[in-house]
Amino acid sequence: MAQRGRLKIGELAERTGTTVAQLRKWQSRYGVVSPERTAGNQRLYGERDVRAVKSMCALIDSGLSAGEAARVVLADRERDGAMPDLSALDLGSESERMRRSLRRLDREGATASIERMLAAFSFEEVVREVLLPYLVDVGERWSQGSDTIAEEHLASQILRGQLVGLPSGPRLPGRPRALLACPPGEHHDIALVIHAVALGQAGWEATLLGADMPISSIGLAAARLMPDCIVIAATIPGVLDRSLRPLAELARTHRVLVAGPGADASCEVTGAVYLDADPIEAVDLLLG
Repeated sequence: MAQRGRLKIGELAERTGTTVAQLRKWQSRYGVVSPERTAGNQRLYGERDVRAVKSMCALIDSGLSAGEAARVVLADRERDGAMPDLSALDLGSESERMRRSLRRLDREGATASIERMLAAFSFEEVVREVLLPYLVDVGERWSQGSDTIAEEHLASQILRGQLVGLPSGPRLPGRPRALLACPPGEHHDIALVIHAVALGQAGWEATLLGADMPISSIGLAAARLMPDCIVIAATIPGVLDRSLRPLAELARTHRVLVAGPGADASCEVTGAVYLDADPIEAVDLLLG
C-alpha cells in the first residue's frame, strides 16, 4: 500500500488521466516526475508530480509537443523551487490573477493559477466561484463588442486540459450514463465540459461529444450508448430555435435536458426539460 500522501504509478496515472506507459516515458525521457524510493525499492509519487503531469497534459492539449511541454514544466520547477504552500491561498486573489493572465494571453500564468486553485480548493468551489463567473464575464464582454476571441480560445484550451484530467468519483450503482453535446451552431463547449466533469465526479459515465453536433448525430450516438439522459448545452441565445423539430424527435425516445444561457423554458415545447441550474446543481437534480 502506498504511503499517506504518496501515489503508486498506476494511481498517479488514474488521478491525472494518463497511462502508466506515458508516465514512464515522460519520466525516463524528460524527467518531469521524480519518484521517491522506499526501503523496498518501490517508486512513489507526490503532489508535485501530480501537478507536473497535469501541466504536461494541459500544455500538450494547447498545441505543444511533449518535448516543448517538458521544457516548460522543468523551467517552472526550477523557477519556483520547492512546492508552494497552498494552505493560505486566497481564492478571490488567485481568480483575479487567472483573469489577468488570460487577458494577457499568458498561458503559463493562467495554467499555474488554475492548477493552484484546483489543488487548494474543491472542484465545486472553483467551478462556482471562479470558472462560471469568468465564463459569464467573457460572454458579456463579447456581446458588448469586445474582442475576446483569442482569450476565450486560450481559456477553453487550458480549462479543458485541466478539467478532463480530474479523477472521476466512485462509481454509482448501475453506473448511469450521460451523453453531452452542444447543438448545431454552438461552438462554445467549455461549460459542457464542466457539466461532464461534474457528472464524472459524481459517479456517472459521461460521454462528451463536444461542440456543434447535429441533433441527428446525437441521436445516433444515443441509440448506441442508450444513456440515462442527454444534456444539450447552449450559450448563444436562439441557437436551439434552429433545431426544435429534431430536438422534439430526440426527446420522444430519450430523456433530454437543455442547459446554459442559450436555453430557456420555451425549449420544453419539444418535450425536453429545461435544466435551470449550474453544473453542480444539475448533478443533484439528475440524481433526484
